[in-house]
Amino acid sequence: MSEHVVVRCQRCSQKYRVPPTSVGRKARCVKCHAEFIIGGDKPTDEDTIVGWITEDDPSSRSVMGSTGIFQGSETRQQAPKASVSQPAPTPAAPEPLQQVVHLEGIRDNGAHFEFPAAALAREDLRNSFPRKCVGCSGRNDLRVHLLYWPERMLGKERTYWKDRLETAVGDLERFPGFGGAELLRQLPRTRHLEHPFDLPFPVFACRYCRPSEEVETHVSGKPPHDVCRLRIASLSVAVSFFRNNGGRGSHAYQRLIEERDRRQDPWRALDPQTRRGISQWFQPQPGETFVRFIHDRDFSPAQAAVAGSVLTDRRLVFKLQSECEGYPLNGEGRIEIMRKGDLAIAHIYLHGQRPAVLKLGLVQVDELLDSLRQLHCRWTVVM
Repeated sequence: MSEHVVVRCQRCSQKYRVPPTSVGRKARCVKCHAEFIIGGDKPTDEDTIVGWITEDDPSSRSVMGSTGIFQGSETRQQAPKASVSQPAPTPAAPEPLQQVVHLEGIRDNGAHFEFPAAALAREDLRNSFPRKCVGCSGRNDLRVHLLYWPERMLGKERTYWKDRLETAVGDLERFPGFGGAELLRQLPRTRHLEHPFDLPFPVFACRYCRPSEEVETHVSGKPPHDVCRLRIASLSVAVSFFRNNGGRGSHAYQRLIEERDRRQDPWRALDPQTRRGISQWFQPQPGETFVRFIHDRDFSPAQAAVAGSVLTDRRLVFKLQSECEGYPLNGEGRIEIMRKGDLAIAHIYLHGQRPAVLKLGLVQVDELLDSLRQLHCRWTVVM
C-alpha cells in the first residue's frame, strides 16, 4: 500500500504528494497561492477539478512540487533526515481564508455579488474568475479582458467602459503561467482610475461572446466604505467565481447551485458561433424569453447570421438573407406543414405580413409544433 496520496490544487490543478495523515488539513498551493482543504468533500458541480489519485495512477508519476506545501510533523517523517546543526525550518501556518465576496441576489439577468472596494487590493479576488468563457463557459481560444469601474473613471472615460471591456488585452495562452496568479503581474493597470480600481481584474471570453453583455460592474458609496457590485449573467460562471472566493459551504452557494441547475438556459446552450450569428439580427424585447433556434435545412447552424428562425415566448422571428420578420404568437394566423420524405416545408401566414417558408427536418417540425402548443400559440395548424 502506498505511503502517500496525490492531490490536485482546486484552482490550477497543480499536483502534490502528501501523506494520508494530512487529510482534513488546510494547505496553500505554491503555484497559484489558492487555499484548499486536503481531501475535502467533492464539489456538487462539474466545474471543480478535485479528487484523490493513487500512486498507481500513471498521471501521478509527474507530480510536481512534492510535499512543499506541507511542513508539518507528518511530512517531515517522510523527508530525508536533516543535520542536527541545521534543523528544517517550520513555515508559518497559512492565513485563514476570509470571505469578502457576498451573493447579494439572483435575478433574471444573473447573479449579483458585492464586496468592499478595498478588497480589490487582494490578488486572490482579482484572480478568481474561472479560466473559461464568461459567456458560454467554453475553454478554448480564450481572450483576456479587464473589468472597469465606471463610477470611478474620470471625465468622459466612464462613457466608454463597455467598449474598453470589449477590447481584449491579449490571448490567454500567450501569457506565461496563465493558470496562476502570475497572470495578474503581466497585465496593465488601468489609466484614469485611482487605486485600487486601477488594478487589473481579468475576465475571459471566446471570440463569439461579448463580455459587456455577460458582466456588469458598479461602485456605490464613498471611501472608505465604498462597495463594488458585480453582475455575472452566466450562473455557471457565477458558481465558479463564488466558490473561488470562499463561498463554498454557505447557504448562498448552495442556493446559487440549485438556481443554476433549475434554470436550463437554451440560449447559453447554443454553440457560441451560432449564438453570435443570431445576435446580428435578433434582439429580445424587454421581458421576452428565448425558447429555441430553428435552423433552415438549406443552411447550417453556423450560418445563423444568414438564415434561421428564433422562437420566443411571444413571437417567431424569421430570417432569410436580407429579410427579417417577426410573427406574434397571439396573432391570428396559420402554419401549414407539407412533408416530403425526411424533410418538411412549413409555411407561416399572418394577416398583413409576408409569409415565411422554413425547410425543416421531421424532428424539428415536431419540436416546433410541441413548443407552439406549450406557448398557447393561437395559430391554426394545417398538415
